[in-house]
Amino acid sequence: MADLSGETVRKILIEVYGYDIAQADADALARRAQPTLEAVRRLSTLGLDGIEQPFSLAVLLAEAQRIKR
Repeated sequence: MADLSGETVRKILIEVYGYDIAQADADALARRAQPTLEAVRRLSTLGLDGIEQPFSLAVLLAEAQRIKR
């Protein structure tokens, strides 16, 4: 998978949040996000498909139902 680019960061910020930033700032954000994205990619190779994330929507909904009782 290709690295996240500053241009992609800018486009996402504009499309999703209506917020435009300078290209230099977008480049810096992309560089800071890259290690996290690489870690997420590595996690997907560990074979953890059957393990539910601790804060997934399904877990949060189940907890909300438990609290409502």
